[in-house]
Amino acid sequence: RNEFEAKAKDLQAKYKQHLQNMRDDMDEQRKRELARIEDVKNQHVAEVMLHNSIDFAAIKHYYLDRTSSNLDLIKRLKEDHEELKRGEAKDAKTMLDLQAKHRDLNEPLRRARMEVESLNAELKLYGLDKKKLEAVKESLKG
Repeated sequence: RNEFEAKAKDLQAKYKQHLQNMRDDMDEQRKRELARIEDVKNQHVAEVMLHNSIDFAAIKHYYLDRTSSNLDLIKRLKEDHEELKRGEAKDAKTMLDLQAKHRDLNEPLRRARMEVESLNAELKLYGLDKKKLEAVKESLKG
């Protein structure tokens, strides 16, 4: 019986050792697999970060170009607006000058028209007087 117990203990120790070795091997294999998975994950994260930084740079470049072109457009439109305002002020000044010139020329024109009317009236009267004078001359001759 002692021999049987000794063999059982020996067998039990042998299997315990075998089980411990298997556990150690499995633990080692698990650690290697975790390290490999961690490396793959880190590599994937690095690739995603690289792609994201490239995409971000492209987006940033796009919006910087957009902003720059919009600012240029705003500047150009402001310049156009200022030019239009200057032209409008110049046109208003020209209009005032023309109105003043019109007033200055209108008064002599009004006076000249009145003089023409007066002279036409005198001409009519002169014509009538001339006819009367000729009628008187005819009546004196005859």
